[in-house]
Amino acid sequence: MVDEAQDFTPLQLLLLHRLSHNSMTMAGDLTQRIFDTGIRDWDDLGEPIDNRYVLTMSHRTTLETALFAKALMRDASSATLAERVAYHGERPLVMQCRDDQSAVSAAIDYVGSIKANNPSASVLLVHPRNAALRGLREGLAAVGITGYVAKGDTWEFSEKVTVTTYRRVQGLEYDYVVVLGLNEFETMPMSGDKSHILYTLATRAKVQLVLCVRDPLPALLSGVDNALYDLR
Repeated sequence: MVDEAQDFTPLQLLLLHRLSHNSMTMAGDLTQRIFDTGIRDWDDLGEPIDNRYVLTMSHRTTLETALFAKALMRDASSATLAERVAYHGERPLVMQCRDDQSAVSAAIDYVGSIKANNPSASVLLVHPRNAALRGLREGLAAVGITGYVAKGDTWEFSEKVTVTTYRRVQGLEYDYVVVLGLNEFETMPMSGDKSHILYTLATRAKVQLVLCVRDPLPALLSGVDNALYDLR
């Protein structure tokens, strides 16, 4: 069984298939392909696929978040999105701040309000750069919020606020996802399609997605209909 199969190379999948002798099951979402080396089509395996199944109902995210995430895609028509979602929720919130430090303060304040109203809520705070994570954790601690930096095998599933980078959250889910550094992210050199990374990040949110950005709004949001989110 190969999970997150979209991020394996065709050669890796072919090798696993040859080693399996009997059968192999692959599960994945091409829309969440966050590395350039991943397969772009299931037929990239180069061997016959006997059975294909498409999951049509999303039980993780809300309709409002799903629509916003789809709009982030450069080519939304190619997105392998669920036809239906299980429930409605809050529209994503975009908080437009005057500079990066104001955005960090706004994010920490918002996390504080979430925890004050619902201490058991799971909260993810993300930034594109590893170097920023320790400062975010310290910023949370300064206002009495317990957080931890998730790297490697340091993941916890507790009431602490998880602080990590955009790429590390694939396959996970949180009640609230609070995003920082989007202005910086769109200018960072990296492998992988940034719109796929953002789609994957956005769909981690079960209750609400919050983006704290600096003025002007990042170009990555330019293709998103402003009716799909609340701007503050």
